[in-house]
Amino acid sequence: MRLRFLAGIAVLTAACGTVDHASTTPTLAPSAASATSPSATPSPASPPGKDYLPPTPYPASAGPYVIDLTWVGDSMGWALAAVPCAGQLCPAVAATTDGGVTWQPLPSPPVSLYAIAAAQGDCEQGDNCVSHIRFATSKIGYLFGPGLFMTVDGGESWHEVTSLPVETLEAAGGDVFRVVYDHGGCPGPCNRTVEEAPAGSNSWQTLLQIPGSLQIPEGALDTATLILQGSQTIYLPIYGNPAGGEPFTTLFRSLDGGQTWQELADPCVSKTVLGDSAIDFAAAPGGYLAALCFANGDPGAPAVLTSGTSGSSWGARLPVSVSSAGLIAAPSSGTLVVGPATTSGGGPYTSSLSVSTDGGLDWATATTDQVNLSAAPLGASLYLGFEDAMTGRWVGDDQTILTTTDSGTNRTARPFVIG
Repeated sequence: MRLRFLAGIAVLTAACGTVDHASTTPTLAPSAASATSPSATPSPASPPGKDYLPPTPYPASAGPYVIDLTWVGDSMGWALAAVPCAGQLCPAVAATTDGGVTWQPLPSPPVSLYAIAAAQGDCEQGDNCVSHIRFATSKIGYLFGPGLFMTVDGGESWHEVTSLPVETLEAAGGDVFRVVYDHGGCPGPCNRTVEEAPAGSNSWQTLLQIPGSLQIPEGALDTATLILQGSQTIYLPIYGNPAGGEPFTTLFRSLDGGQTWQELADPCVSKTVLGDSAIDFAAAPGGYLAALCFANGDPGAPAVLTSGTSGSSWGARLPVSVSSAGLIAAPSSGTLVVGPATTSGGGPYTSSLSVSTDGGLDWATATTDQVNLSAAPLGASLYLGFEDAMTGRWVGDDQTILTTTDSGTNRTARPFVIG
């Protein structure tokens, strides 16, 4: 199971009252989930082994900063990163073949980083702005969000692919699935399409059209996310927009590789409290699906629901013993890992991962990470994903990758260094 979250910053259009999904870094207005993130925690000293630098300009010694990770096994992976150049931050791609112990630089891709360029007004068309990286094989990979670029030589070179804006993209079993949309911003609503193509091909087949779905902020990402479990089971949650009058999440599901689809209700919706909604999902083999719930009536009390029937029915709502939650992963049936939403801002900040091995009945803190958000341009808690039932990664801050090989109970922290 792989579950990844961006560090991109969605540009929210105030006139539309748009709020992005919790996995994006809040800018002008936080989402319901990110609004519950704890304030900066006082810390007596900066964590060892990390350089804290003024936000701008960026000296040559700054970074590199992790934006996103992708893996084709426990050891082979790639990172989309931001590195200093002429006082600014520029895109970089690095590769590892030893599970992230070392990272080797690859040629700089001809793209702009959405998290940086959008803030400067340079992503209005979105053609060459990206926020994510995904590899389908050891050679074929994609940079996307909202632009789309492809490599067929392991990241040595990239070429732009003509496409509508890409909201999310994942790969499994030699196939690539993506969600594109016709426009963003005002006026809404926007029309989404789920498409599939063999890895390396630009011949996309339409699997599902969703007309008139939730309004998409201009250039925003992860309002909808694809979650693949193997090559046949596909989940597509479209997360709610409370400020836009649509607080609930809609969940689409296919059990046959996208040939047929079912629309499922938000499992976190409360019959008594308006605004309770699912803010993230995670899948594991055997029809196991977990939903992370935001409680509008008690923002400091997140909860989980689990299903053994691919979302057809759900168990009891169980509290998560953390004050803030925005990301969830399920490395295997019954094992859950919960982390905070992507967070930005200023001052010292402590984030933590909580692990349950009994389907959410009991929780334990697995690890914590400290960062000075004033010197972390991309924020904290940027990525949470598992390559299999045992091996996973968490980017607690934008210069550190924590790796687990025991389903999340223990993690090894390594500074992210290229070269």
